[in-house]
Amino acid sequence: MHRAPAGKGLIRAIVNFGRALGYHVVTEHPLPSNGAREAPAVDVAWFGSRKDPFPLMLFEVESTASNTMANNALKVFAPKTEAFEKPLFLFHVVASGGSESTRLDNLRQAYGSHNYRIYAIGAGAVTDLARDVISQHRRIRRSLQYTALFHALKSPDWPREIDTLAVLQHARSTGLSRSTYLGCTLDLARAHPELADEVVRVFNEGEFVHHQFRTYLGNRCAEPILAAFALGRASSDDEVRRQNDRLLRWQDDGVQKQIEPSFGIDRGYDDFLLNVAAPFVALAVGSAARRGSALRELCRALSRVLARLRPAREGINLAVWLCHIAVALGDGHSFDIATQYIAALGGVPEAYLYNPAPLADDQEFPETLTASPCVIPARMTSFSDAARLHHPAANGRREDNAFRALIDDNFVTEWSKPVLQWLWSTTER
Repeated sequence: MHRAPAGKGLIRAIVNFGRALGYHVVTEHPLPSNGAREAPAVDVAWFGSRKDPFPLMLFEVESTASNTMANNALKVFAPKTEAFEKPLFLFHVVASGGSESTRLDNLRQAYGSHNYRIYAIGAGAVTDLARDVISQHRRIRRSLQYTALFHALKSPDWPREIDTLAVLQHARSTGLSRSTYLGCTLDLARAHPELADEVVRVFNEGEFVHHQFRTYLGNRCAEPILAAFALGRASSDDEVRRQNDRLLRWQDDGVQKQIEPSFGIDRGYDDFLLNVAAPFVALAVGSAARRGSALRELCRALSRVLARLRPAREGINLAVWLCHIAVALGDGHSFDIATQYIAALGGVPEAYLYNPAPLADDQEFPETLTASPCVIPARMTSFSDAARLHHPAANGRREDNAFRALIDDNFVTEWSKPVLQWLWSTTER
């Protein structure tokens, strides 16, 4: 039984680590006694399931490098296989002290060929330990839950030197649940902003192609949303050009445009144009902090869609959203198209003009339009001033909107306020 806090903390950390990876975890697991009065025990044992007779991985934790720690390796490897089937791996962990120790070296030489390794945690080997555990896990299983793994490694029971991101990256490099990595990282990054750079890094590798998002926007617009987010974070002109080009290629790959006035071909595409395209472009503008020429091209694409529609209620939400986007980007031509459409319908209620519905088919949308009095936006400057009053400085971080759009299907039903707040918070006066 461990008395030192460092040893107790490591045992708790290893227990939670095993559970996060899906193992049945037992502490103080008894080993064959070999005739001794009292059976020895190993600190932590990981079993494939509760029904398995023998553990897959064992962990023996030493508070310090002592004269007796060789016995802890011997008690695992000495029993005959008939009595105790040897584990896949024995991880011998020394909680404190340096790596330069004759005792540690002797153990490495004696048991290094027995699926055994010893780690001097006090010398910074904790990340190596976690990575090696993941490598052994990959020999057993092909999947893991990255969110559970992240939280297990973030436990204060681990030494603060542990590099959680490096462990996650190693797990992904082994092929473990690779298609879920980006989505889990997006989800985690909302509460842990240090992971935002990892999202961009994986995106730049093209990982979004291999990930199956579970949301409407994730499946349809993952690339432009992530490109816009990366554009907003870009720290060099080359990176700005790179992400801007990705947005342009998404909109027009030389075969077809993603946003164009091609009504009547597909009902789902019609719904995208009328309901989602304009708020999505507003999201992209806010996420990209208005950087790059691709945003104006998306704005012009929306204006071409609106110009094709006859003045009717079905297009009014698109027109109002386009007013916000055009003013944010300084696009007078698109603003004129939007205001002419609104004028042809006799205007819209002022409250609705500055707070459009999240979706054109929102249940409250018809009632909103019947309110009075109605107004017609006249000048971009006055519209900008009024919009800023309705949407003061945004709360939270820019990535909140981009990431939530990809992982939360409910976001599109309530995205008006957060999207417009970020749109106007990144717009110059």
